[in-house]
Amino acid sequence: MLFTGKKNVVRSRRIYMNLTQEELAQKIGVSKNIIRLYEKQECSIKYTYAKKLAELFGISIKQLFE
Repeated sequence: MLFTGKKNVVRSRRIYMNLTQEELAQKIGVSKNIIRLYEKQECSIKYTYAKKLAELFGISIKQLFE
């Protein structure tokens, strides 16, 4: 299942946590390029990675896509 978000929660949370795109990518097991695509909303986020992002950010999956 794929998800897309309306706001750029990935970018704002990453910056709030003082992480680089590369650091965030390493934490969830994707490439830096995928994080860039998520932030530009040019790529849907698979459920597996959405779950990892939500857990890392301390938010629900629903909040990730609000």
